[in-house]
Amino acid sequence: MIPHNLPREVKEELRRVYSDPRRFFRLLKVWDKSTKSYVPFVMNAEQERLLDALIAHKRIVVLKPRQVGVSTLLRAWAFWQVFTGTNPVRGGVLSFTRPSSEVLMAMDRAFLDSLPPALTKHRKLKTDRMASIEFGDTGASTSSFTASSRYGTRSYALSDAHISEFAFYENPE
Repeated sequence: MIPHNLPREVKEELRRVYSDPRRFFRLLKVWDKSTKSYVPFVMNAEQERLLDALIAHKRIVVLKPRQVGVSTLLRAWAFWQVFTGTNPVRGGVLSFTRPSSEVLMAMDRAFLDSLPPALTKHRKLKTDRMASIEFGDTGASTSSFTASSRYGTRSYALSDAHISEFAFYENPE
């Protein structure tokens, strides 16, 4: 959602940023393990290819080695959809344990916290819990779920899902 009370030029630039995930991602910060600090999100080659696939296809399956940045890119993509959307999209991240789903959800929170205050000051959260955030103005939300739960995503209609570490699920069906 773009605030109405901004100058026309600023609104036009925001429309460009909001409509292009690559531009939007430049506003985000990610945790850098080596410096133990948040740094600007700069995509690597694998993330660039994955983003191209996300833009081109409705569903994708990623078989990958560890630590190439796929989860970071998928969380940025999901956050971009939720933050910039005008419809009540419902994103979800499902992982095999509670701690791993919380780590993935923490990325979304870090993305929200890293945005310039001019973009977030008018966006009030309707829901702000460890496992879920929902914007009050659009109803767009993202939530985390645990595959080991008996109920998983039961009662939730998701428009986007990031299913992480599927090989470790006790009951994949």
